[in-house]
Amino acid sequence: MVLAAGPNWLGSPQHFAAGAVLALAVTLVAVRWKAPWWLAAIVAVGITCAAEIALKLAEYLYVNVTNGTIAAGAYYDSLVDNTTTLVGALLGAALGVVVAGRLRRRSAG
Repeated sequence: MVLAAGPNWLGSPQHFAAGAVLALAVTLVAVRWKAPWWLAAIVAVGITCAAEIALKLAEYLYVNVTNGTIAAGAYYDSLVDNTTTLVGALLGAALGVVVAGRLRRRSAG
């Protein structure tokens, strides 16, 4: 029963993919603007997670205004979506740092 009521960690692949793509793009833009790789990665993960939190807040408000009730699974849904976005953002930022480094070496040599 507890497992059935818990979060479905594999039920939101779109949040993982969107987090990875957004963080990759932000990392590449930040590196292009001459930010150090570590700062570009931090900014990318921060922007991606802030976007996810804003999305979940808007979704929460919309659902409560239209339905007038709080869904029983809203907490777990938000937890899973925020976590999968964070994991995707970490992967996307890491990939962005690698790609930016290769592009920088290619243009320098």
